[in-house]
Amino acid sequence: ALGSAALWRSAAGTVREGGTGGYRAPSVRRVLDVSLPMLATAGMLLVLGWTDTFMLGMFRPAAEVGVYRAAFKVGTLMYILVDGMRSIAGPQFAGLYAKGDTRALYRLLVFASTVIFWLGTPCYLLIVLLAGPLLGFFGPEFETGVPALIILASGAMVRAASGLVASLLQMTGHQVGFRNIMLAAGAANVLLNLALIPAFGMEGAAAATASSTVIWTLAASLLARRCFGWWAGYVPLREVMLWRRWKGR
Repeated sequence: ALGSAALWRSAAGTVREGGTGGYRAPSVRRVLDVSLPMLATAGMLLVLGWTDTFMLGMFRPAAEVGVYRAAFKVGTLMYILVDGMRSIAGPQFAGLYAKGDTRALYRLLVFASTVIFWLGTPCYLLIVLLAGPLLGFFGPEFETGVPALIILASGAMVRAASGLVASLLQMTGHQVGFRNIMLAAGAANVLLNLALIPAFGMEGAAAATASSTVIWTLAASLLARRCFGWWAGYVPLREVMLWRRWKGR
């Protein structure tokens, strides 16, 4: 964050010297106010991605941890769709919000959420239906991770259905609220792992991770609803109702 702030100030000075008019660089404090919550959020996403594995290793043998990690990697393949769309739409969210064009912002959000949902749904179904063969590719002993894989994939599907709610909040000045949500989700993840792993092993770890994902996804969606007045994710029934309303005009 400090390096980003220094780079920002340096680049801003260069732009100003180039004669871009009345541009005024934000203060270092302002840059830190924006970047530090995002740094904390990125850290919590890292925690959510590894806490289950580390805590599973505390209670279960290494072989089970290896099976679980393979299931985790396969079950979260849908995140590639979210990350890819985020890299494209995230900067546009910031630009449209800065212009005050909430109508275009909403259209872009719905488009991105629709693409993620309809590309993610077949991936989810394939993972669930072919869970055994997918894990069996790593070896016959990995097929014991099928229940964990299905649980993890279900949690990933909920995140995919929420669209780009995380990017929306962080690119529109609501990064502090989203950071608080992620901190709460990280704490819930640790507690759920402690409660579920001793009794259920890798399935408990998967349930803890999936539950934490659902918690922060729903909380972020509610925050976006409160801030903007509309849901960030893709809801098929909602889209059908909107289409019928438009057709009836």
